[in-house]
Amino acid sequence: MLAPYRKTFRARPFMAGIALDLTVDAAGNVVGCEAQPGEGLAEAGAAICAHAQAAGRFRPDPYLALDYTRARYHTRITLSLAAAEGEPLFTHSTSSFPLLDHRPVLFGDDVIPAEDQRLKADDVVIQPLQYPRRALQNEVFDRVLVSLTFDAEGKPASCRPLRSSMSARLAYETCAEAKGAVQLKHPPDARPYVLSIVWSLGEGR
Repeated sequence: MLAPYRKTFRARPFMAGIALDLTVDAAGNVVGCEAQPGEGLAEAGAAICAHAQAAGRFRPDPYLALDYTRARYHTRITLSLAAAEGEPLFTHSTSSFPLLDHRPVLFGDDVIPAEDQRLKADDVVIQPLQYPRRALQNEVFDRVLVSLTFDAEGKPASCRPLRSSMSARLAYETCAEAKGAVQLKHPPDARPYVLSIVWSLGEGR
């Protein structure tokens, strides 16, 4: 697909490349593509974006949770032309953590209950949350919003992510932590509680 552009690449500086910002749905299908080509490579960038949207598929990374159909996930691929044994060839590299580009992940309908329809901080007791191990090991920073509902005894009955600043998986891990750390003071109460937490290196707050 890039073969027609070999001469164009060859005329560029060594390792001239095209950065692609791909939007991928929960099934791994490429649903959007923006190319950031090097000088003179706009046509090649358009060609690879067209191919990516027609045939692009991603397999889930172990660190990602691609199970909300309306969430969008961003990754970056860099393509460049190098040489091996005198023959030109295209090489590619991908971002190690596709979601760490400071673009928000929005879950479901992304609706946050109005203040008069949700519980307040004084309505719950929150124990310290443990920084999810995998995120801590990889130094993942994130701002997460999740929505909790409670059973008749005041224990969390459900938790769903609403928003995450960078990482889908960390949003689900926040829900797992919140289920053991948040309790309703005066049950029963059908209103949800929206927990906002900023995970920063070494601590959650």
